[in-house]
Amino acid sequence: MEKNAFIRSLVSTAVALVVVGLIVLFMPKMPLAPKGVVLPVGPVSSVKVKPEDVAFYDSLSVPLNFKAVGWLNIRYHVLNQTSEAIEKVNAYAKELAAKAGGNGIILDIAIHAGRSDLAVQVLEGQVIYTR
Repeated sequence: MEKNAFIRSLVSTAVALVVVGLIVLFMPKMPLAPKGVVLPVGPVSSVKVKPEDVAFYDSLSVPLNFKAVGWLNIRYHVLNQTSEAIEKVNAYAKELAAKAGGNGIILDIAIHAGRSDLAVQVLEGQVIYTR
């Protein structure tokens, strides 16, 4: 009886390993792309802005005549910390700000941190429209 139980558990373990291997092999890969949102602070703006026209500001260089459009929050998990990844986050931020009707972003937080094999980039700020 003990020999049959051993063979049964060996076969069951082998089948389970094959099933897990097949699941891992055919599981779709999740693309690493920036994820973010602009939360509006008022009515949605109908102004059409191109992403190329969006500028980044810090709290000291903000134009005096601006209107707040919304709050921007972006997270991007990357496998390798590169300048291309930073540019990708900046381009995505400009795209979101332009869709919201803003032509500027006042940066509150811009963090690029992590290890060399796994990093996170965080970009938070206020989307504005300057006249």
